[in-house]
Formats: sequence, structure tokens, C-alpha cells
Amino acid sequence: STYVIPTVVVAAIAAVFLRCHEGNMDASGFAFLAYSVLYLRSAFAGYEPPTIDKAGRKAVAVVVKSYAAILATSYGFIAPIVGVMAMASSTMYGNVFQFGGPTNHYVVPTGLFQAWFRDDGPAWLVDAFGGGQVRVEASNSSSLYRMLQGADISADQPPHALAILEATGSSGKYYEFYASRNYFDRPDDHQATALTSSKTDDADDAFSGSASAYDVAFAMPAYELRRLLSIAHHRETDYFVEYARLPRDLTTLTAWKTYRAPATVRYVVQDGLATCTLLPSGDDCAKDEIALLPPPPSWLRTLLHPYPLPLLDGVGDHFVCTT
Repeated sequence: STYVIPTVVVAAIAAVFLRCHEGNMDASGFAFLAYSVLYLRSAFAGYEPPTIDKAGRKAVAVVVKSYAAILATSYGFIAPIVGVMAMASSTMYGNVFQFGGPTNHYVVPTGLFQAWFRDDGPAWLVDAFGGGQVRVEASNSSSLYRMLQGADISADQPPHALAILEATGSSGKYYEFYASRNYFDRPDDHQATALTSSKTDDADDAFSGSASAYDVAFAMPAYELRRLLSIAHHRETDYFVEYARLPRDLTTLTAWKTYRAPATVRYVVQDGLATCTLLPSGDDCAKDEIALLPPPPSWLRTLLHPYPLPLLDGVGDHFVCTT
């Protein structure tokens, strides 16, 4: 059978996988192994391609190569440059400064759409990419906590690893923003991942919690705040969030952290009813205030997953270590 050799090979890989992960496996790991069987099976199946004349083969090759080149260029270069991808993009582990200021990339710009359509442009593009940067300062929403302050798993890391991080100037903290977002509804799968499998017996402990005043403020695009609030709206009936809108001319982590906003937006949901006021004046928010806008367009939410940026003490403009 063409399944025997692939199954044996994948079984050996699975044994090593489970040994490394102390017997745990999440959905992604299972899918990887399942697809590996099918992939290897195709290699041993003795498949004969259909007979195509030379001209036909050349035409198919041109089409396939063209599609491959377009997809690779769009994913590898265009998506992070224009600002439609962050998490899961080719820059994911590069500590690239993508939104809100000049990029730290040596060759190309990033976040172009967020800069071009921050305040002006076609309505649908301003809705998707506009609003600039915001600084979330306080919230008692459990949904926001899970994806912001709750993503700090520094205490779960080996002391020597944190010492190395601190020595590089990256604060000595480690945030698991990618997992806190992508495992948001899958605590059991998250519990099976390598970084957390041996840390707690309760899968819900990984990111759960609530805090009215955050130890650290978080900067993010207005798009991401709208996305977080839409999640909180569907899950919670009582919560609040306070944030400040950051001026366009502030473009560094230090500037965002030290900025003294003339007004802070306080958005409160009580018994499912929302109010929005400006502090300290107590005036009502404008109708187009970020917190009062609908969720970002669904087509963009499938692609764009920005990283929140913790505004930490004593690290200047160094990025925090995160996945």
C-alpha cells in the first residue's frame, strides 16, 4: 500500500513531536501530521502526469510560475509594505516597526496605507486603515486583557532566557501576542503548545484575567482597537476602556509613552448600553470617535493582525520580544 511508508515515517515524527511536547498536541500539530501523510503518500504513489505536448507543457509552466511569482511577491513584500499583514507575514519575527511612524526597515517602507489614508482618502480606505495610533491606558474588559496585558508570560520563561532578553535592551519581558489572539477561543489547544504545556494545569489560566488599570499602556492602530472592542461587545455586557489618540507627528515608542494627551476617551458599556465621554471635561465624544465606529471591514480582518506595542519603562524605543 502507498500509505505504509508515509504512515511509518509520520508515526516516527509524531513520536518525537509528542516527546518534545510532553504528550500534548494542538490542532495545528495534528493537521501538520495528517497532511504529511498525504504529502508523502503522493511521493510514493507512482503518479504519472497526463501526457501533454511540449507547447502545452510550456503554457502550463508559464501560468503556474506566474501565479507562484505573484503570490510570493504579494505575501513576501507587498503585504507588509502596504500594511495589510503583520502577524503571519514575512516580517513576523523581524521586529519591524510597521505602523505609526518611520519604519526601521533598512530598505523598504511599511504601513503605507495606514499613513496615506490616516485622515483623508476614499471613504472605504479611511474606514479600513484610518484613525492613526491610539494608546490604551486602562480597561476592565476580560477580552482586552487576554490580548494585551494577559499576553505577558514573562514569569513562565526560564530566568536565563529573560536575562538574555534584558541584556539585548528589549526589557527582559516576553509577550505572546500571536498566541493570545489566535488561540483566543481555543484555550485547550493553547495549553498544548510548547511554551505553556508544562506551566499550568488550567488551560484558562494562560491569558485570563481583568485589570482596571494596566501596569503598561499599549499602543496600536485604531483598526486594532475597533477589532478588540467588537469582540468585547459580543462577549461582555459591562466593561470600560480608556485610551488616548496619538498625534501624527509622534512616531516613536518613547514619544507615545510620554505624551500627555489633552483629553482621554472613556468608553463605558453598562448592561449592554454604551456611553462615550472625554476626560477630564466630561463632554460627549464626537459621533465618529473610534470607540463608536463599527468593527473594521471583514475582508481586512482576515488578513491584518497588528501587534500591540507595550510602552515599557526603561527601554527607550527598543521593541519588546514577542511572537
